[in-house]
Amino acid sequence: MIRNLNNDIEALNAAREKAYGYGSLCSIRDLFDRVCRCYAGRDCIVERDGDAFLVHRTDELCADVEALGTALLAKDLRGAHIGVIGENSYAFLVVLLATVCIGSVAVPLDKELTASDHAALLERADASVVFSAKKYISNLFFRSGLEVFSLSRSEDETDSLGTLIKRGRALLDEGDTSFRDIRVQSHDPAVIIFTSGTTGVNKGVVLTHLNLTANAEGLLARLPRVERAMCVLPMNHIYELGCGALPFLYSGTLYCINDRLRHFFENMREFCPGHVTVVPSFIDSIYNSVVTSLRKAGIFDEVFSRIRESNALRLRGIDRRSEIFADVQELFGCPFPHLGCGGAPVNAEHVRFLNDVGFDIYIGYGLSETSPIAAMNTDAFRNNVSVGVPFAQTQIRIDSPDADGNGEIWIRGVNVTGGYYKDPDADAVSFEDGWFKTGDYGRIGAEGELYITGRKKNLIILDNGKNVFPEEIELFFCENCELCSEAVVLETRAGTGGKSVLAAVISIDEALYNTETAAETEKQISALNRKLPSYKRVKDILVVGHPLPKNSTKKILRPLVAEEYERSKEQNAAQ
Repeated sequence: MIRNLNNDIEALNAAREKAYGYGSLCSIRDLFDRVCRCYAGRDCIVERDGDAFLVHRTDELCADVEALGTALLAKDLRGAHIGVIGENSYAFLVVLLATVCIGSVAVPLDKELTASDHAALLERADASVVFSAKKYISNLFFRSGLEVFSLSRSEDETDSLGTLIKRGRALLDEGDTSFRDIRVQSHDPAVIIFTSGTTGVNKGVVLTHLNLTANAEGLLARLPRVERAMCVLPMNHIYELGCGALPFLYSGTLYCINDRLRHFFENMREFCPGHVTVVPSFIDSIYNSVVTSLRKAGIFDEVFSRIRESNALRLRGIDRRSEIFADVQELFGCPFPHLGCGGAPVNAEHVRFLNDVGFDIYIGYGLSETSPIAAMNTDAFRNNVSVGVPFAQTQIRIDSPDADGNGEIWIRGVNVTGGYYKDPDADAVSFEDGWFKTGDYGRIGAEGELYITGRKKNLIILDNGKNVFPEEIELFFCENCELCSEAVVLETRAGTGGKSVLAAVISIDEALYNTETAAETEKQISALNRKLPSYKRVKDILVVGHPLPKNSTKKILRPLVAEEYERSKEQNAAQ
């Protein structure tokens, strides 16, 4: 296990106080300069290389970023838009940091997109340069004026990151000070993040240096300090960039890069991180892993009696979970990390159980347009449904609330984007008087905490005028049906004579799927369905034995689920 990497906590905390002592961050360049100044000599990034581990020190990171930035400036690329495509890696971060630190704009793209998608987004973002992992270079549609470099760190290859860094070092040795002389302003654009486009065209969200640094500082003000954090989500997404890479580099936290999703639990045991930023599907996987371990050890039922004892103490302000559930943590392979979770609704029962046995779970809410966090719940023990209160410099209001206080969530603050890249039509739809209209529905509780009701674009308005938030029903099914792992509630008119009704697509684990489990699942969903108000009841149920289609950040692609449902109905009608 990787355990003894600069584990002097006192020295780390002293370095943090020095970094934070310079006042609020002005830009990512400011963040980078403080990292180099305050954390010199410390290990900062660990990544896997097969069975080996590569440990990168802060001095190496700073030297590589300065050299690459110098080489890019020598190519007259200040202000250029520079694409990055590849797996999570040290090299990916070097390119991103060097780009924004010279006043250029990084355009990180989802590696899972098709070649034509990459080409289209690079063109829409006006990218003149792209760094790409080798496996994607051959698939890129090269267009006139687009310069392509591989993310390889080899100095013997032409047109590689390593070659550019070598060239930059030579320039520095000759006295080139262009990188050190660059000044970046807080309101300069830093990145263009393309939204996932699950229900429409991808929009390019322009985030400034201030947007990103305000988010990093807001996050660190809410989270406990840890020695290590593990990177699981794709760095091209604002959730990992804004809630992982930038804040943890700034805090001197050792940033451990998970190489493959299938290695998640193996790497958890190897890295022993204090914090992991995840999406709800990871919460479900961790829950299932813990429960499976407890059942195999024969202590599952016993744990619940311990939970009652532990929670009684916690209500008195005494937290002894690390002692009471020491054997549970031992089964997991390492001390339980803090889990920062956002991106979609979470299973409240899973959150409650994991929190009870020792995980501290911080539920966040935000979007790419809010850099991304706008509100965070740091107390899942007392309230595991709310997404918490806004960050210090963020305001949230509910527009046109109904009788229950539900309405569209509007946000404004230093973390909110000024708009989309060259998309005035989208700007006109999404912004009003300085407020960003999120497209999410929610309400605000008595103590200012935010509750998410559903997604505006997912809202189903039935023929009788009733409004249905499908997420509410989906969570109800998933939390109360033992075999249900995922659910999508959708509107259909298939086979109804044109009448609008609700249908549900229920996914159960492929390893458990057979005729009997499908029938039992449908039976349980039907029973749960009868407990819902009549207008929220589904009229048809499709049980499938495969995961529902998702994008790279594990959000379910509802249009594809709807297509599968309609195909199923057509096939049944034809038989």
